[in-house]
Amino acid sequence: MKRDALFTVALCVMLLGSVLLNLIQANKLRVKPRTSPDTLETGIGLNPLKVKDLTGRMVTIEYRSYRVPTILYVFSPGCHWCDQNLAAVRQLASATGKRYRFIGLSLAGGGGLDAYLRDHNLGIQAYYTSPTPEGRKEYHMWSTPTTFGISSTGRLMAEWVGAYVGTNRTEIERFFSLGLPDVATEGSASTIGDTTGRERQFFPRPSCLEHV
Repeated sequence: MKRDALFTVALCVMLLGSVLLNLIQANKLRVKPRTSPDTLETGIGLNPLKVKDLTGRMVTIEYRSYRVPTILYVFSPGCHWCDQNLAAVRQLASATGKRYRFIGLSLAGGGGLDAYLRDHNLGIQAYYTSPTPEGRKEYHMWSTPTTFGISSTGRLMAEWVGAYVGTNRTEIERFFSLGLPDVATEGSASTIGDTTGRERQFFPRPSCLEHV
């Protein structure tokens, strides 16, 4: 009887050891979830961004020379979700303009941008265009609209890819401590075309894919 009991205990210990070993191996093989490739890690340092002003002159957007954080709103003429975002961007810039420096950055320049700014009031005082390929790569400017919050030390405070709906809206309202108007979502197809006839594909987020 005693021998049977010892055998049972030994068998239980072996089974438990086998289970623990499998768990350890599974943990080693577990792949950590990847973050979205179109977003940056909060807290990273960002270099000053080389862009063009509306006259075509190359300038640099600096952050350290300002005492307040910078809100960099990246858009593109012809992007459906940029148009749907207009009212929310205007309210955000108007309500928090004293606490932040707002900059509008278009990924496309030329006559299309001039016409867009005449027809669409973003409520932003400073506009730039045409970031360099190196800058677009560093900032992961793959789609519009994208909103960056950058501290006066040049570190990324927050980033929102896409229109101000769903989780984006919740996070933005919490970040700025204000409420935003609803973003219109009608007419959203799987793809849309811009003024050049080039077809743009959507990310899973409410944004327009932009090619470098």
